[in-house]
Amino acid sequence: VGRTAVAGATRAFDVERNLQLAISAIERQDFGVADQHLQQVELQAPDLAEAWYHRAVLNWWLSRDTDGPATRALAGNLDAAERGFMEGLRLVTNQSHLTPAIEHFRALVEQFPDHRDIQYGLFEALYHGGYAREAMVVYRRLCGSHPRFRLGLKHALATSIGRADEGEMSWVIARLDPQAADSALWQARALVARRAFAGATPLQRRHDTPDEAA
Repeated sequence: VGRTAVAGATRAFDVERNLQLAISAIERQDFGVADQHLQQVELQAPDLAEAWYHRAVLNWWLSRDTDGPATRALAGNLDAAERGFMEGLRLVTNQSHLTPAIEHFRALVEQFPDHRDIQYGLFEALYHGGYAREAMVVYRRLCGSHPRFRLGLKHALATSIGRADEGEMSWVIARLDPQAADSALWQARALVARRAFAGATPLQRRHDTPDEAA
């Protein structure tokens, strides 16, 4: 019995440790590390709803299946914000359900105004639902609450370029990771939108010839 109890305690410790490491990796958007830790949790605690919640979030961000993880998360114990987000995730990942997704996430944001996933869910629903201007208001509020958040920047930059909004373009570009492979291309597009063609040309060349830039 003693050995069984020790083994159970050790397994519970490992599960909690891997789950927290996965959550931390998701926070800093280190998706490969997050995936590895979640795999360990799923092996040791296959019915843990919180782990499936974060798996669904990670899969969404990586454009993988979300329905399976969301179903398993909803079958367990989630708090009201997590449950609401999982229900909204099922809507926002279905292009034919964007209108109900917008309504769902708007209601959730009223209840949980600082929740990262709910805010991003509303942004995605609004953006893909054709409400880009309102989506940008939500996105800037999200980034204000979570300064390290960088998902959705391409949507944000495409919107600001399309609107030729100088201030918004500058804000988005300042958030781009300069080490990202397509950072130079997006900066070039923004410069073109500003009619700053001289500055755009070398940035475009840097994107087209990454080996030379390195």
